[in-house]
Amino acid sequence: MRRSLAALALAASWACAAPSATLTDAHRAAIADSARTIVDSLLAGANRGDVSAAFAAYSPGPDARYVENGMTYGSLDSVKVTYARMLAGLDSMALTANGFHADVLDADAVVTTVPFRFRMKPKGRAMVEGTGVWTGVLARGEGGWMIVSSHESWNDPGPKVTAAMSAMPRP
Repeated sequence: MRRSLAALALAASWACAAPSATLTDAHRAAIADSARTIVDSLLAGANRGDVSAAFAAYSPGPDARYVENGMTYGSLDSVKVTYARMLAGLDSMALTANGFHADVLDADAVVTTVPFRFRMKPKGRAMVEGTGVWTGVLARGEGGWMIVSSHESWNDPGPKVTAAMSAMPRP
């Protein structure tokens, strides 16, 4: 009898629970558009050499995770320092998205995948070109959308890119 009452109580609580919100196609599209706007601003900031703008939507929270070309960073500040050093060693940087894909997980979470092409001109060196993929997890909180995890990988950077990046001067 106790098991029957417990099962009945459990079933009743499930039945009375608020139904989970189902996202419409329009809602999913709006969330994807919001994510794309954030990614576009990230690329624009990097192309201007503006580290603050490039990382404006990145979460500084202790649970945020950032991985770039095999390096895991312990904080947003450490990512910014690394990028500031890299950008200081360049005459120019051009990142172009070659696509954008968003997987909307729910109303407050989306995963984006962005294949990109880059052209960079290290100071005193020849132009270097390549491709890569950036993946970001965005979460919406009280302050709006924030990137809480990202991973960037360059496709087969090869000796030219490796040589250009390792020979850059430190500021």
